[in-house]
Amino acid sequence: MAGRDLRGGKAAGHRRLSGLVLTAVVAVLLCAGRTRATPAPVGTVTIASTTAVSGQSAVTVAIAASTVVPLTLLNVDVSFDAVLCGQIESQQLVVAGRTVSGSLQDGFFCPGEGRLRFALINLVGGTALPAGDGDIVRWRFNLRADAAPGEYALGISVVQAADDLGDLALAAAGGTLTILPRPTATETATATETETQTATETPTPSPTPPDAVSIAPAAVAPGQVQAAVPIFARTSQPLTLLSIDVLFERALCDRIDNQQVAAAGRTPPGVLQEGFFCPDEGRFRVVLFSLLGESVLPPGDGPIAEWRFDVRADLAAEAFALELRVVRASGPFGELPLAASGATLDILGPTATATETGTETETPTETSTPTETETPTDTPTPSDTATATVTPPPSATRTATATPSASATVRPACVGDCNGEGAVDVAELVRAVNVALGSLPVAQCAAADANRDGRVTIDELVSAVRAALEGCPA
Repeated sequence: MAGRDLRGGKAAGHRRLSGLVLTAVVAVLLCAGRTRATPAPVGTVTIASTTAVSGQSAVTVAIAASTVVPLTLLNVDVSFDAVLCGQIESQQLVVAGRTVSGSLQDGFFCPGEGRLRFALINLVGGTALPAGDGDIVRWRFNLRADAAPGEYALGISVVQAADDLGDLALAAAGGTLTILPRPTATETATATETETQTATETPTPSPTPPDAVSIAPAAVAPGQVQAAVPIFARTSQPLTLLSIDVLFERALCDRIDNQQVAAAGRTPPGVLQEGFFCPDEGRFRVVLFSLLGESVLPPGDGPIAEWRFDVRADLAAEAFALELRVVRASGPFGELPLAASGATLDILGPTATATETGTETETPTETSTPTETETPTDTPTPSDTATATVTPPPSATRTATATPSASATVRPACVGDCNGEGAVDVAELVRAVNVALGSLPVAQCAAADANRDGRVTIDELVSAVRAALEGCPA
């Protein structure tokens, strides 16, 4: 079958093809690539390097493309060591970014061989991938709990790419999948007996350094524009949620303007949420979160966000303590403890051009000392004391009081708490999103349907997210 028959030159003919023929066309694309003489590459397809933990669910590997022209066809192979097939389960490919809905076809998943193939094609000859740059497809899977730690090379190759004029050449760049061991409980101190039968405690060294978040000390000048205070995180495993508060004295709100928080370092784009800025109160909140349940912070050490603001002019020198508090942090296996450390923000005063020194000290020469103390000799005492004795009428001598009987405490409804445990985790948010999209029935997370109308809406998802970040009502 000629390559031109798949594109716009014979679009009218494609519209008359039966569903069976269309299926056959896709099968040909997925099962056999063709080699053609093509010009120099006019774009690039890449697969992102990704880190995950044994047992992690919904691992996401992004595949991106940079193209200068719209494509009617893109056929790509991702290859890897067949050993990886035994480490992953429940694979799927989903469209992302600018990929036209309905154009994704896939095939060749594990366990058949160590590769997967997908094709973006518009079967009526239209555009399947507009020109641009960014993610086009996401490869998702679950890692088995016994997945062997290691690094796996992910190769990527372009089988065929074309626009409405013919074949195009695209370069390709691979990546890696790094599987980290699942965290295990740290052994506690054990007591051992010596020859004298005296128990001695042998502590097990704690991991160093611990996972932690911190805010950097900073010094700013009056009138400075877009001063930046970095926020750091050191994590040994990927996080699916991180919510932190930065607290300070309310007076600092009157010293700064135009606050914002920007992602930095290894924080992926699109996962940063913020809130609680001045002048409402002396704090702000930073949240790294994805409704899709993806990793929002890979393991590592370094800046994750920057707090930026303008400093008002004509300020005196002053120092403000910045307290950092972890509201919630969680990874693929649940809540994670993170240490937190604050810092100081110093506002530098204007440069002194003259120093005032007191040449004269005014010293009082006379001290006024009272010589007489006026003490009241007469204390006015009421001569008549009105004493009112109120006797309740006989009918009011006893008031019937309803004594509450013992009953079970009813916990307030928590939107998104699918399993009714009093907390909303990332897995429940993902389930609620799938209910909202129609991928799951409402019965799979009835708690997400707050108004019981048989569907989950955006405002209900927002309430579920708030419950995940701030906790369920007490």
